[in-house]
Amino acid sequence: TVPLKDSKGEINGFISMTLNKTAEVEAQREKEKILQHAMKELEDKVQTRTIELNESKLFIESIINHAPVALLISGIDGTILLVNNEWETMMETKRESILGRNLFSFNSIKTSKFHDLLHEVLEYERSTYSYDFPFTSELSGKNYFFSSAVAPIKNESGEMISLVIMFNDKTEEITAKREKEEAQKKALEQLEELVTERTIDLIDAKLYIESLIENAPYGILSVNSNGIISFVNSAYEKLFQYKKDLILGKNIFEYDSFNNSRVIDTYQ
Repeated sequence: TVPLKDSKGEINGFISMTLNKTAEVEAQREKEKILQHAMKELEDKVQTRTIELNESKLFIESIINHAPVALLISGIDGTILLVNNEWETMMETKRESILGRNLFSFNSIKTSKFHDLLHEVLEYERSTYSYDFPFTSELSGKNYFFSSAVAPIKNESGEMISLVIMFNDKTEEITAKREKEEAQKKALEQLEELVTERTIDLIDAKLYIESLIENAPYGILSVNSNGIISFVNSAYEKLFQYKKDLILGKNIFEYDSFNNSRVIDTYQ
C-alpha cells in the first residue's frame, strides 16, 4: 500500500498492490513439513543407533570386565583408559585410582619389560609378546612373573588410537617351579654330602682293614681265580723271604713252594 499526495503534500488517496504468494507459501510449508518429517526420522534413527551403540559398548565392556585375563587399555600417549576386574584383583587396586594416569609415569613400567613392549608397538604398530618376565608393582608392592601381550587398537581408517595390554600372571607357576628346582638342588647337595661322607667312611674302613691285614702277625697272601697273586703282607714277606714287588702279579704255581698237593687241593 502506497499513499498518494497532492502538490501540497497532502494525502488524497492510496494505491494498494496485492501479490499472490499462496503457492509459494504452501510449497515452503510443504518443504518444512518434509524437512520436519526427515528430521524426525533422523532423530529416531540416531536415537536407535545410539541405543545400539550403548548396548554394544556395554556388551563389549562386560566382555572385557569379565575376561579371565587382566586387561588394561591406554591411549597412544599412555593415558590409562580402562582396566578390567581381573586387573583390579591381580594388582589389588581399584580402577578409580588408576584411570587417567599415564603408564609411562610409573617407574615399574620404565624399568621392566613392559617399557620395551609398549615402545615396540608404538613404533611398529603391531602386536608383540614376552614370556615369564619379572615385574614389581608400585601399586600392590608385590613381585610378579608375567607373560604379556601388547596390541594396537586401530580405527576404521587403520590409524592406531589406543593400546591393549594383556597380563597372564605366571607367578604361582614359576614360584612353584623354582621352589621345586631349589628343593631338588638341595636334595642333590645333601645326597652328594652323604655320598662323600660314606665314601670317606669306606676309604677309612678300607685303610683300617688294610692296616690290620698288613700288620697281622700271620703271613697273608691273596690270589684271584686265575691264581694271580694280588696281595701279600709284611709278615708273609718275612716268613717266606719274598719281596712283594717281585711276586705281585705272578702266578702262584710258578713257585715250587706252592706246587704241593695240599696247596693245590686248598686252591681248587
